Amino acid sequence: MAAVSALLAVAACTSGADATSDTRAAASASISARLERYTDPGDGCEQTVSALGYAEFLLKPLGQERYQDWDDATLSRVAAVAGTIELEMTDYPDEASARQARTVADLATIVVDPRTSDEDRVATFREYRREAAQMVIVCAAAVDGI
Repeated sequence: MAAVSALLAVAACTSGADATSDTRAAASASISARLERYTDPGDGCEQTVSALGYAEFLLKPLGQERYQDWDDATLSRVAAVAGTIELEMTDYPDEASARQARTVADLATIVVDPRTSDEDRVATFREYRREAAQMVIVCAAAVDGI
């Protein structure tokens, strides 16, 4: 009788685990579906340029990258650029802007990674700034139809 009770208890736990797993999967699918509709279609350039400007507000002037303070606010804003691009990857007006956005996001991710050495952070940050500026140019051309 004790063996049957133990077996029923294990079966109940397993069923609960499966139900919990199913609930998590459904919630994840629901979040993914909502994120797909999070932004307006076709506004990838506008959102990315906005995020770049938001991050730029806390950055040292161009050419002063080695003096940049990497406090939490600055890291957060650069990380927000990468996050915005991830959300907008299907919303860029053309392949050139999507490709440029991917480059900027990859560099931003390296810049904010705590494992990145100071020397590599400065070098990558300089490259990020160049590619971010190019992103604005590419987006202006795509949005304006040039």
